[in-house]
Amino acid sequence: MSSKKWPVAAILICAASLPAQQPTPPPARFEVTSVKPIQIVSGRGIDSGFSCADGRFLSRAFPPRYLILWAWGIEDEQFRLFGLPHWADSSDDAPYAVEARAAGPTSEGECRLMLQTLLKERFHLVVHKERRQVDGYALEVAKHGPKITPVTDPEAPGNGSNFVMSGAHIQIYDAALQGLTMQQLASALHVAGLGRPVIDRTGLDGIYRIDLRFQMRGTEGAGPDLTTALKEQLGLELTGVKEFIDALVIDRLDRPDPN
Repeated sequence: MSSKKWPVAAILICAASLPAQQPTPPPARFEVTSVKPIQIVSGRGIDSGFSCADGRFLSRAFPPRYLILWAWGIEDEQFRLFGLPHWADSSDDAPYAVEARAAGPTSEGECRLMLQTLLKERFHLVVHKERRQVDGYALEVAKHGPKITPVTDPEAPGNGSNFVMSGAHIQIYDAALQGLTMQQLASALHVAGLGRPVIDRTGLDGIYRIDLRFQMRGTEGAGPDLTTALKEQLGLELTGVKEFIDALVIDRLDRPDPN
């Protein structure tokens, strides 16, 4: 069998036509980081705090679970985070003060990416994403249509804390927001302890004034349960569904070496 020999010029032309591989950009990271255990004194509380502003990040007495959720922008946590070791789920077992400083001011999105890098480097965090099928609820428009008002006035005041659960006002999002999208509303319903994720299937775009008052299951009070409140107050309902969701799976998470 004879082997075909390609002209040198043809080889050079083929090589020149291949796209050049772009170097992978380095991960976003803080310039200075500090992770220190918090000494717990019996009978005294722990001052806690969490912020990221002007290129400075601070987390005091928040467990690694919360840091991971915030870094990856996960809200309905119990359904999208898997494999978390027990020690990382409680401030009592993992009382750390995490402080970091970037080279300059950062956006919230940049701060989240930098926190991801910090967790990988200091806590040896290894994660992967996968699709998982779970039992969920679909948030849908009820039979007689929605009873919510879209926000069209750019000068409208903030929607504020208009979730009232068992008589307590619950602030889900920034009080300055003029309203909520249906996706935000679906995510916010996790406070009711439904035990399942809620997925927006209303087909409604835009933002809406949301006023929702209900009684938490298992608590005393004269208010309606969530199912009744959604239908009567918002014209929405929940329907049981099987749903594939994007999950974050933890492969490794270690206690950090403090410094």
